[in-house]
Amino acid sequence: MPNRAGRSLETDPAGQVAAPGPNSAVTLGLLIAALEMQRRTSVALYHLLRGLSRVSEREIRRDVRVRARLRHRMPPGSAHREVQRPVSSPVPSPEDGRRPILGHGPSLQVRCFGRFEVQRDGVPIAQWRRGKAKLLLKFLVVRRQPVPRDVLIDLLWPEADPRSAINGLRVTLHALRQALGSHGLGGRPVPDYVIYDGGSYSVNPAANLWVDADEFSNLFSTGMRLERRGQIAAAIRHFEQAERLYRDDYLLEDLYEDWTLVRREELKDQYLMLLNKLADACLDQGDAEGCILRCHRILQKDPCREDAYQRLMRCYAALGQRSHARHWFDICVQTLRRELDVAPAEQTLQLNEAICLGRSLDLPVQRSISPAIARRHAGGPIRIETRS
Repeated sequence: MPNRAGRSLETDPAGQVAAPGPNSAVTLGLLIAALEMQRRTSVALYHLLRGLSRVSEREIRRDVRVRARLRHRMPPGSAHREVQRPVSSPVPSPEDGRRPILGHGPSLQVRCFGRFEVQRDGVPIAQWRRGKAKLLLKFLVVRRQPVPRDVLIDLLWPEADPRSAINGLRVTLHALRQALGSHGLGGRPVPDYVIYDGGSYSVNPAANLWVDADEFSNLFSTGMRLERRGQIAAAIRHFEQAERLYRDDYLLEDLYEDWTLVRREELKDQYLMLLNKLADACLDQGDAEGCILRCHRILQKDPCREDAYQRLMRCYAALGQRSHARHWFDICVQTLRRELDVAPAEQTLQLNEAICLGRSLDLPVQRSISPAIARRHAGGPIRIETRS
């Protein structure tokens, strides 16, 4: 029977325990050796697995540190960055007045001078899905600040009940987003152009949007700033770029809407001011044709501008067309009498008399360009000799 040590003991017929035999001793030795071998193998395997685990942990930590250093050193926009952030297309600088270039400019271009037009990546949007979707975008572009939902509802559905008006606004906004699209050239995603926040709707300031009226005002403001600094040539370039953007008055389709009036008059005033400055610059440089062109544009917007008539009279006299110069004097007299019931200023009368008598025109001219240009003529007023 087995003892406590697990050994098998032999017994004699009388039941007495006998000493173990030689076969039992050999078996016991082999068993002990096998157990010891198994123990050593288990210990060795444990240490091996533990070592491999530590190596793996070190490799992972090192890899994380290396990737972190690489991300820190990579320049913005690198193609190897793990996280790609959307990069907006370059917007034409207000300093140079460039128009958006297909594939390189803003994905949405809005033109408000004359007829309202919207282009997506250079392609005009013709299908608005709902008529009020276009009006909604137009109103938000004019305001350029958050507009409460109730204001939009009153604009679009002034007579509708609140529930149907809210639903109509929701449907109109969906139609507008569908018309503007959510992807640009190459399938690149673009943000929503209209966003909702705190109960108000507005044009997304993060959207890649170009508006001709905003570009015009930026160019005009930059030109005025350059003029004050005495950088006349740069100022003239900006005024000329702004002049090219002004196709016609602001949002002509909504001429009688109250919400377009203030912005339209502001832009028209800026346009007339820069035309005056360009006309004076042309007169200063002896460019009679350029001055005449600007004066015609001034009178199209304001036919009572007497200074424009004076420039026309001077330019046509300088070109040897005295009869045409006197013709513009007659138009000036008739227009001022009809529109304002006033007579021309003494300066205009003296100018006409000098032209009729063929005298040199050394009368002072009211100038709108910077005094820096006028200071070039230290000898006094500009002289234009009339040609026979």
